[in-house]
Amino acid sequence: MDIELLIKTIQSLKNVLLTDDLDYIYCIIMDIANGKGSC
Repeated sequence: MDIELLIKTIQSLKNVLLTDDLDYIYCIIMDIANGKGSC
């Protein structure tokens, strides 16, 4: 897992979605990083 690429992707998603739901985004990041589907 390329963490730098992941972070850039998340930042791009935040800009597109303009969401304040950071807990959900963080959960998705952890799911991707851990290969789980807990969200």
